[in-house]
Amino acid sequence: SCVRTVQARTHELQKSQALLQGFLDNVPAHMYVKDTDLRFIMANDSTAQLCNTTRQGIVGRNDFDFFDHHAATEFHQVEQNILDTRQQLILEQKIPSAAGLRYFITAKFPIIDQQGNLQALGGFSFDTTEMRREVQESRNLLRLVIHNLPNIVVWKNRDLEFLGVNNNFARVAGFNSPDEMIGKTDYDTLFSREQADAYREDDLEVITTGRPKLGYEESSRTEEGQQAWVRTSKMPLRNEDGEIIGIVGLAEDITESKALEAN
Repeated sequence: SCVRTVQARTHELQKSQALLQGFLDNVPAHMYVKDTDLRFIMANDSTAQLCNTTRQGIVGRNDFDFFDHHAATEFHQVEQNILDTRQQLILEQKIPSAAGLRYFITAKFPIIDQQGNLQALGGFSFDTTEMRREVQESRNLLRLVIHNLPNIVVWKNRDLEFLGVNNNFARVAGFNSPDEMIGKTDYDTLFSREQADAYREDDLEVITTGRPKLGYEESSRTEEGQQAWVRTSKMPLRNEDGEIIGIVGLAEDITESKALEAN
């Protein structure tokens, strides 16, 4: 009968909706759909938790009900632009939460029906907060290692501007901290023009040929301005595609051993 047919279809629809909600709630991301007025139509559990509410409590409300005015305004402007242009967008977002500021990689997109009518906005966000923290901890550890090495460590871009140096080189070059040297060149240091020219000539050779120069001796100076000798190695700095984007240099002070040889 018609009644049984309607009941069967209703049951199948409820089953499908429950399956969809179960899928959304088990995806390791914040997922949601908003209407064209940017009010939540549906969301998974993780999105509701981020908003400090429930899946039922989020429906019909907007970002201004859950986030501070600045954040909500930013979200609204981005999403309204997506609806206006009908173009998807992938971006990094900072979202305040009860647990503090969280970082997300977010994809937002218009939902358009088969007739070309704009129906809603969809979005999903992956929390990258812990990943960012781990990366920052790794960078801090690497920075600590580099600054505690007894050798000199420098790295430059293709224009031979310093991208970074360790404490030893900063002191020898006449700077109080490595950060002060970023963007500077050898000509901005305490080295003579002749020394700077020689260093840059070696750098350009490595960048141009793509071949490292290893274990060669060159003149330098101490923090007090006295003559010094270092054993230097320079290698091309490459990106993930193998393209040369700069140079890395390492230098070991061999002044004492040179003095012993001379005697």
